[in-house]
Amino acid sequence: YIVGTTQCDGISLRAAIGSSGAKVVLTLEEYGDSNGSREDMVIDSWTGAGGFVSNIMNGIVDVLLNQIPDGRIKDDLLPMLGLLASSEFETRFPTKDWPELDIMELVSHIDDAQQLWGVLRNWMNEIVNDGDISQAYLKHIYRLITGELWDDIQIDGSGTKADPWKLVISDGINLDLHLIALRFKPS
Repeated sequence: YIVGTTQCDGISLRAAIGSSGAKVVLTLEEYGDSNGSREDMVIDSWTGAGGFVSNIMNGIVDVLLNQIPDGRIKDDLLPMLGLLASSEFETRFPTKDWPELDIMELVSHIDDAQQLWGVLRNWMNEIVNDGDISQAYLKHIYRLITGELWDDIQIDGSGTKADPWKLVISDGINLDLHLIALRFKPS
């Protein structure tokens, strides 16, 4: 790899994740000025580096997830699991962000059930507290099951207890599956 006069012959990345933390070693092989001396640059960090490790690991996860071919898994299931943004949602609501999980935050709390639950609860709250996100989430469920085009999916109702959102999956003959969802806070 050459950028300007800076050269790097290769990049290697090693990562280990466990209950005591994460260790990442990033090596830029034969890094330096292409006209001068070059040597390996090693960036070695433990979770004590906090955001640095998280940024690297999340970057790796993003690269791996983006290698998945387009289709129902990438377009619907991964956004539903909070692993990828919903392109359908972000196209229609460019000023809003799709709720995504921070994988490193999950991994860093793997040994603390209360913290882990807090991360998941916050993510779920992002989904249910915004009606546009909630409806898009329902459309992802529907499209994952049926393969229907996004714009052809009709959601009836207003998402309230009195008028919940409704989607019907039908085989056209004998089977009707009703998806019903609402946003409700008990008093």
